[in-house]
Amino acid sequence: TGYSLRNVKFLLETFSHVCEHMIWIGNTANKKDDDKYPQTKELMKQWDTATKRMIEAEPTLRDMMTFIEVRRAALRWPHADHIHLDDAWYKKLGNELLIPLIR
Repeated sequence: TGYSLRNVKFLLETFSHVCEHMIWIGNTANKKDDDKYPQTKELMKQWDTATKRMIEAEPTLRDMMTFIEVRRAALRWPHADHIHLDDAWYKKLGNELLIPLIR
């Protein structure tokens, strides 16, 4: 997660100069672990935890970020593939959660 986290930090710090507030949506979760895929429930949890800790440790980011954890909710939603959820999930997330936040 170290390399990936550096990329996330770079991205957020770059956007922080042009965004008043940013929303980070955590990772979805696979319904069941499958040896064919690198994403596991535990790894998704570790990535989310590492990202949250990095945001909390950076005062500039902490003050301008909202982190939305969706991993547990994703366990109960229909999946389009191993890790991605169906289109209805993303539509619902946008219409019911994100749009009201940015109004």
